[in-house]
Amino acid sequence: MAPAFAWEGQVKACYDKIYVAPTYTTSKTLIKAAKTKWEHRHGQMVEVHYPAIYREHRHLKTPGHYIARPAKCKKH
Repeated sequence: MAPAFAWEGQVKACYDKIYVAPTYTTSKTLIKAAKTKWEHRHGQMVEVHYPAIYREHRHLKTPGHYIARPAKCKKH
């Protein structure tokens, strides 16, 4: 009589555990508007442009998680 742990079933499918990184949505808030002004530099009048300044906000869209992806079975 064979012991119970000696029984082996057939492998039907194999999967790899894959981590999916979280995704975010972003939005921007204007902190300081763009401007152009005249300044005195090195004995000259110079027109200088200052770009707008924004603050970026990240919002979690989907959290990180694991998925099972079909894979080729490995033989031991």
